[in-house]
Amino acid sequence: MNNYRVLVISYFFPPLSGPGVMRAFNFVKNLGRFGWEPIVLTVKDIEYVARDEKLLEELAGIAIYRSGSLDPMRLLHLWRKRMGGRDIYQEAGAVMKKLGRDIFPIDSKLGWLFFAQPLAKRLCRIHNIKIIIATMSPYSSGVLAYLTAKATGLPYVLDYRDLWRGKPDITYGSRWHKKLSVFWEKKLIAKAAAVIQVTQRSAELFLNIYPQCSSEKVKVIFNGYDAEQFAAVARNSEPEIKFTFAGHFYGGQSPQLFLKAVQNLYDSGDLPAGVKFSFAGNYTAAIEHYFTDAPYLERLPYLKYQDYIKKLVDSDVLLLFISNNNSDMIIAQKLFDYLAARHPILAMVPEQGETAEIIRKYKAGIICNPDSLESIRNGISEMLAIITKGEVEQKFPLQTNDYGEFQRSRQAEQLSELLQEISSG
Repeated sequence: MNNYRVLVISYFFPPLSGPGVMRAFNFVKNLGRFGWEPIVLTVKDIEYVARDEKLLEELAGIAIYRSGSLDPMRLLHLWRKRMGGRDIYQEAGAVMKKLGRDIFPIDSKLGWLFFAQPLAKRLCRIHNIKIIIATMSPYSSGVLAYLTAKATGLPYVLDYRDLWRGKPDITYGSRWHKKLSVFWEKKLIAKAAAVIQVTQRSAELFLNIYPQCSSEKVKVIFNGYDAEQFAAVARNSEPEIKFTFAGHFYGGQSPQLFLKAVQNLYDSGDLPAGVKFSFAGNYTAAIEHYFTDAPYLERLPYLKYQDYIKKLVDSDVLLLFISNNNSDMIIAQKLFDYLAARHPILAMVPEQGETAEIIRKYKAGIICNPDSLESIRNGISEMLAIITKGEVEQKFPLQTNDYGEFQRSRQAEQLSELLQEISSG
C-alpha cells in the first residue's frame, strides 16, 4: 500500500485531553495502519480544562508541529506562566466564556492563523503532503485548511466534530458576526473535497442547511472506542453499587435535576444502602455548586484517559447527560466508551435522539427524559431494582453485543478509504 502523507490540522491535541481531543488523537494514532502517515499541525500550550501527557507517548514517532497563536487560550497560558496566579479560564463563568467567544469573527481561535498558516504551507512542501484534513471546531481550523489548500493546490477535507451553523448552543456577537460565519462556512464547503459529520442526523441537518452541497460529498464517520485500551483493563469488583459519570458538562448539560432526583430518593428512604454516585471531572463553579457532601456522592477530579477507562470498567452503571435543547443529532463521545465498558447506561438524553436510538438498538440501558424529575427518579429506581434482583444480563445483553462498527481502528480505516478516493480522483 502506498505510504501517503496527510496534514492533520487540529487545534485541540495532546497533551490536552477530553472529548475535543480524542477524535483527532485516534485518527492520528491509527491512520498509519492503512497507508497514511499523519503530519500534525496544532497550537503550542494553551490554558485548558484537561491534560494527559501519557497520550503523547502513544504517538511516538509521529511528526507533531506546534505554532504560536494570539488567541485568548494561548495568551492566558502565557500570562499565567509568566505571572502565576489562578486558573482564570477554569474559574470564568459561562457568560464570560460566551462573551470571549462571541466578540471574535469566525471564532476566538482566529489569532492562530497568523502563525499556523505559514507553517502549514511549509509542512506541505517539506513533507510532500498529499491531502489536508481539518477537524472542527474551532472553525478557524477549516479556514486554515482552505487558505493552505488555496496556496498549495492540495485538496482538503472538513471533519465536523461539531456543526457550525446548526450547532444547538452556537451564538453570535452580532448580525455581522453571523453573516461572516455563514459566508465563510459556505466558502469552505464549496471548495472542500469532502465533508465528514459524526452522526447521521448531523449530516441530514447539515444538508438541510446547505442543500447546495452535494450529498455525495458528505460522509458520516462516527466517534468510537479504543478496543485495545479496554481489553487491557481488568475489573475490580466492589460491594457497593456504583453509578459513574466521568467527563465534562457542556452544551446546556447539567447534573442538577439528576442530583435532585437522587436526593429525593434518599430523603424518602428509597435509596438502598451501599449505593454511590461518582462524578469525576473539572467543573465550572456553576456546575460545582450542585454538589454537596451527601454520603451517597463521590466527587473526583478529572481522570487521565487510562484512569478514566479503569473507572468505567470498575463501575456498575454509567451515566450520560445530553440536553433536550435541539440536541437530537448529538452522540457524546463517551457513549462509545460506555458501550465498550459493557455496563448498563442510565441516559438522561433526548428520547427521540440518535443517542437514544443506539442505546435502544443494543438494549444497552434505560433512557430518561432529561427535563423530567419523575422520569429520572424512576430510571434510577428501575436500574437499582434490576441490579439488586440480579437481572442485568437478562435485561441488557451487554456481554454479547457486537460493537465492532464503533472501534477507532474501523473509523481510521474509513477515513483512509476516503483520503485514498480523493487522492486518486
